[in-house]
Amino acid sequence: MSGWKMKRYRSFVESLQESIGRQLTKNESRTILWLAGYEQNTVNDIVSIVNAAHEYRKNEN
Repeated sequence: MSGWKMKRYRSFVESLQESIGRQLTKNESRTILWLAGYEQNTVNDIVSIVNAAHEYRKNEN
């Protein structure tokens, strides 16, 4: 895996794990590795969606 993809992957995983409050499963990690190959804007949009869902659920209670 190239250096830029690994850097993006790690950042993506850290953001998602913080949002969901747990470690990713092996299958989830594989999916994130696949997504890390996409453009940064795509990755940012996915993280934004997960963060928004997390905030919505947090404020719903």
